[in-house]
Amino acid sequence: MISGRMSAAEFRANREADITERPSKYRNKKTTVDGIKFDSKRELMRAIYGIGVELIR
Repeated sequence: MISGRMSAAEFRANREADITERPSKYRNKKTTVDGIKFDSKRELMRAIYGIGVELIR
């Protein structure tokens, strides 16, 4: 009898594969400046120049 269930290890492997293939929610590109990592270019601008989000667009 073949069961339609998967083991916990198979589930974790499938889940990790899905997570690595998915793009980020807002399509941000991680940026590094002087060894400091930022999650987006917008976050970088805000941290370095103190510019609000509405001025970047």
